Amino acid sequence: MLTKSGHISEVLDASIRDGGPRGIMERFVLVGILCAHVMVALRPTISEALKMLEGDIDIPRLPDRPLPLSHESFRSSLLSSRSTSTTTRLR
Repeated sequence: MLTKSGHISEVLDASIRDGGPRGIMERFVLVGILCAHVMVALRPTISEALKMLEGDIDIPRLPDRPLPLSHESFRSSLLSSRSTSTTTRLR
């Protein structure tokens, strides 16, 4: 992701990239990404978003996207928990 690698300006459309204060435009991009995070619990409130946009509070580090449930790590942990629960029920 461009923002995590420090290339926020590349997210901006070329027609506006040099047309305004870079720091403010980058701030708006980061707050927008936070507000649209796939996990609702990690999104800022409207009040927090406004404070971030106005520069009253710092913008937190962008949280990682969660892994999809089809990811290998979920399948292996699911198999592990099934074998543990079967063993527990047999006792």
